[in-house]
Amino acid sequence: MPPSILEKIQKVNSIEARFLQDQVVWIFLPQKVEIEHSTDGKIFETIYESFPNNDFNLIQDIFRYHTAPIDLESRYIRVKGMNLNKCPDYHPGAGESCWVFADEIIIH
Repeated sequence: MPPSILEKIQKVNSIEARFLQDQVVWIFLPQKVEIEHSTDGKIFETIYESFPNNDFNLIQDIFRYHTAPIDLESRYIRVKGMNLNKCPDYHPGAGESCWVFADEIIIH
């Protein structure tokens, strides 16, 4: 996925990403979330990394926020949500590919 591009290099105080889990349609929360930034769009630096303790046995829809409080100047922001790759054994689609969805990314 291409990075988000800010109009110019500017001060960034936080980056927030919201992810969805909706197991009925094979969408699971990410196992790992990374946020990277760059001033030139070529060399990226990881500024946030999380390995959330997700309860994949919860069937109801879940929204989970990941917030990176930072203080830097940037122009390019890249958010990565790494999924399970395959639906878990208990799921009707066990062994089939699953999805990870982010529905908003907010840069302050």
